[in-house]
Amino acid sequence: GRPLARMVSEWLQAEVRDYDVKNGQMPSFAELRPYDGIVVGGSLNSANDLEPWILRLCNVLPALASDSSMPGVLGICFGHQILAKALGGRV
Repeated sequence: GRPLARMVSEWLQAEVRDYDVKNGQMPSFAELRPYDGIVVGGSLNSANDLEPWILRLCNVLPALASDSSMPGVLGICFGHQILAKALGGRV
């Protein structure tokens, strides 16, 4: 796995599933629902970039954050910026 996934796994002593959203690995809500939490990690991109994967993430995150049946979402670095932007904030 990638460094953040390994660190989170070691820190929480939990199994971590790593999705490469930038390269098209966008999980469905059904795939995410059984997890205890979701971490949106870093990127070399800016949350303001108009890359297709960033726009898709901005469309998915508000629905994910507002669905009480879904696990909580934690953003780290790019992840917190994209969460803020997706939920109406300015970055």
